[in-house]
Amino acid sequence: IHYHGGNKTNYIKRFSIETTTPDKKFLFIDESSASRLEYITAEPKPRIILTTKSAIRGAEPKDVELKLDEIIDVKGWKSTGNKITSDKLVKIKTLEPEKEDEEEIEQEIEETPKKEGFKPGDSIDFGSEQLKLF
Repeated sequence: IHYHGGNKTNYIKRFSIETTTPDKKFLFIDESSASRLEYITAEPKPRIILTTKSAIRGAEPKDVELKLDEIIDVKGWKSTGNKITSDKLVKIKTLEPEKEDEEEIEQEIEETPKKEGFKPGDSIDFGSEQLKLF
């Protein structure tokens, strides 16, 4: 989650790191002076409570629970992201992953077929018909 200083809006973006270049900086949020990073995580299915406050005088802060992976897909790192709010971010609280998500991941791991008989460096011979697929 980042604040875009140029248009005074909060955005969310999800991206994969696309480089293996060490010691080189890649700016993934807007470069204007007021821009800032608000929240970052490497969690695949992050859940947060976002507390915002409207600019309207006397407005009460508002809490919203968000499952970030359901709001936005993974995009390129240069993307601005999706607008969350123009209201002021008061607080971002990280929530634990849902229990059913953990069970679902464990089940997927158990159901993944294991390939036996291959070792690193082994080669596989494809028939000529299979090569036409590529």
